[in-house]
Amino acid sequence: MSANESKSSQPSILNIKSIPTSSAMKIESDILEPLTFSQSECVFEFAPKGFLHAGSCVSIGFKDNANLNTAFPYANIGIHSLVRRAVLRTTAGRVICDTEDWNYLQGCKSMFMTNGMNKEREQYLSGRQVNFELIYDESSSEKATGYGLGNNKEYDQLGGTYNLEGLSVEEHLKMSSKSEFQIKLHELFPYMKAGNTLPLFLLPNERVQVQLFWTDLTDRVALPHAGAAHVAEQLEIDQTRTKLISDHIFYDGDTMAKFEASNKSGLTFEYIDYRLSKQSLVSRSASGVDWDAQYDTKNNVRNIGGNGMIVDKVFFAYEEPNRNCTRLLGKFGAAGMHITGAAPQTTSAVLKSNIFFNNEYLYPQEISNPARQFHNLKETGGMIPFITREAYSGEGGGGLSTTTKGAFEGHTIQHELASNFFWNGFNLKGQNKRVDNRGLELHTNATEMADLKALAIGSYTQRVWLEIRRYVIIKDGHLECYFA
Repeated sequence: MSANESKSSQPSILNIKSIPTSSAMKIESDILEPLTFSQSECVFEFAPKGFLHAGSCVSIGFKDNANLNTAFPYANIGIHSLVRRAVLRTTAGRVICDTEDWNYLQGCKSMFMTNGMNKEREQYLSGRQVNFELIYDESSSEKATGYGLGNNKEYDQLGGTYNLEGLSVEEHLKMSSKSEFQIKLHELFPYMKAGNTLPLFLLPNERVQVQLFWTDLTDRVALPHAGAAHVAEQLEIDQTRTKLISDHIFYDGDTMAKFEASNKSGLTFEYIDYRLSKQSLVSRSASGVDWDAQYDTKNNVRNIGGNGMIVDKVFFAYEEPNRNCTRLLGKFGAAGMHITGAAPQTTSAVLKSNIFFNNEYLYPQEISNPARQFHNLKETGGMIPFITREAYSGEGGGGLSTTTKGAFEGHTIQHELASNFFWNGFNLKGQNKRVDNRGLELHTNATEMADLKALAIGSYTQRVWLEIRRYVIIKDGHLECYFA
């Protein structure tokens, strides 16, 4: 067996999907209190027993704040907004996974949740609510006036006129309900995404810990349109309602003993992790300034790292300025190429982009067609994002509801969602090349088309995540991590 093969091959017992149905198995669940806790971070520590199940989760509740009783989780990422950084490490200082700005990345990952999954499951577990549904005219059961968000509630009917006046969130999602929400370990740490378990019983000499860094107290949940006056209110996490529910899998004694004996020389397996690169960019400093001037968002070339690593995927997006808890997506959306505050255009401005690595471009010419960018995102994410054309790029305007009758908690749907899911991706997995010492270069050009400006005036943050290959070696009760 070659070195590469040994790194990528892992015993089937580590993956819960691969276990024969005849295998004797039991599960023990522990409810873990935080080892340390504050409003900026918390740490949990696992007992060194069994295989840690990927479905283990962090359960979170909040302290009372009467001014935020009507607040609710952000529509696209739900309660995932709380986690600014997620770290899986050992007490010996080995870092298995470390994702910075994890909550922003979930804006992309959540796009691959089906409408039905968000409506029937996620809005109860994590608070995610992006489920597109048609909004019908109150005078007709057949004529739709557009589409917006849907949950298990009916649009409000007021008085004897039965006029539609918008949709409200489920009561359990409002902070007044004192609900608790869950974040799964396989969402926090990509190693566990494919159902992989972690053999904690092979680590008697060191403990595995989860460290979560919380986001700012004023950015944790969204406000209804009528609650904008409370934009500066702080929402604190309740330590007594913050737990980690860890599920540990055990097999019969012979199976566990054979697994340990067969890996005396070392257990090696491969997984993925993420590395963040971000940059502040300025788009046109003032009104009337000549667009031909060289601003940061135009003809931008920057090194995003990855040198010496095997990079499978690249995800990037722009964070629009001045977004906060008064918006359905907060600051966790992805700004598309259109004029902020104006109705989305049927023909929008364009973003041109490409990746340069190992002395060649990924594409022979820059990608500028939003349809192709959506396709690239699909290829990078591995499935079709469950996002409409208007929500993605702002094109095809007119579908998203523009009236209060189709509003969500008072927020006009088109203003909130159109061109706010503009994530881009590059799939490098088929290249099977290690990045040279120069690293990856991201080439972007947010340009104009006719009288349209690609990005509104302001300061943006461009975030880029590299999906990289790593591997773990567990030997003699210790764990070591390496880049593939």
